[in-house]
Amino acid sequence: FCDVAFHWEPTPAHNALAKIAIQKWTTICTENFDRLQERTWIKAYHISWDDMSNRYNPEYFKEIDAIICIWLSHDDRGLLWWYKQYNPHGKIIALDLQQPEYLSNEDYLIQWDLQQILPKIAGILK
Repeated sequence: FCDVAFHWEPTPAHNALAKIAIQKWTTICTENFDRLQERTWIKAYHISWDDMSNRYNPEYFKEIDAIICIWLSHDDRGLLWWYKQYNPHGKIIALDLQQPEYLSNEDYLIQWDLQQILPKIAGILK
């Protein structure tokens, strides 16, 4: 883990996420502690349970149309649970190779290799 966190370079997917965040004026939230996203010069917001329980007013979730989850196998911090509780019509879009446990029938799964699809998405956004 330490080798990855301090010595590896960001992947094409990390770089594409940085480009998307800049183009769309949005924030990248992460549960990862490897700091690879920060090596793209984008400050990622690291989610913690304290943030979830103390920071977010339920009304905040009603303003979010969709949350895109990238290679998130399960909802460790409860963010998606909170989101669905307070915004039952909100959508979760998962980019993953297999169906994560947190998706409902009303949500979406895009099964694709992230190193291929995220640079393509970043390339078509203006």
